[in-house]
Amino acid sequence: TGMTEAVFKTLDIMKLADVSPTTFTYEAVGNAVIKSVRFLKSAVSMETLPPRLVEAAFVGRSNVGKSSLINMLCAKKRLALTSNTPGKTKMFNYFIANDQKEAHGRRFYLVDLPGVGFARVDSKTKDHWTQFTTDYFWERQSLKIVFHLIDSKIGIQKHDLELMDLVKETDIEEKYCVVLTKVDKLGNKRVHTQIIDGVLDALEEKGLPLTTNIIPTSSEYKVGRDHIWRHMYRLMLSKRSTWMEDAADELGVA
Repeated sequence: TGMTEAVFKTLDIMKLADVSPTTFTYEAVGNAVIKSVRFLKSAVSMETLPPRLVEAAFVGRSNVGKSSLINMLCAKKRLALTSNTPGKTKMFNYFIANDQKEAHGRRFYLVDLPGVGFARVDSKTKDHWTQFTTDYFWERQSLKIVFHLIDSKIGIQKHDLELMDLVKETDIEEKYCVVLTKVDKLGNKRVHTQIIDGVLDALEEKGLPLTTNIIPTSSEYKVGRDHIWRHMYRLMLSKRSTWMEDAADELGVA
């Protein structure tokens, strides 16, 4: 993790010197953390989840920009396929990072969860995915971070509040982080105060900490990528984080 720490220290120095990061800087952050990444498998139940490695999950309402965000983080244009059809993601899609022999970084998963609200599916399917997500939050000990994506153009919706309820119910507040997507679509390219206030009001209403991390992002302009990597590094990629690699042989990787 030495290279990763060096990149983040460089970003800190740039901030102190009032030097703005460039696209090259963001590429360096991503490349330091993630040497290789590929789609691993899709899961439809707890029994079909892959062997445990630490993982970060991305969840949000349909068409919030999950796939675009994952692609941005990994500097891959089509790693997670984007779609104009809301609710396209119907399974837990697992991507594994750093499993190649030439990749010396620690292995971990990025998990693309079905959209909150499960657009255009029947009630039975919705019930199944809600229960699956609940079990996943409760039982998946290798889950270290849940990124809740909220469209900054729209703000908090009913399904976002339901997800906050689930976060509270399953006692994963320490793993929870709010990501505001599409901030470049706002008039002045800043997250409007009312959007932030709306998130804070929702957190307070649902009994979640007001200190919950809120990260503004833009997949188009790569805004927020370094902040997400910092958050992931602190909670699951640093030497001080807890690692679980109890079934490496089952993954078929070196």
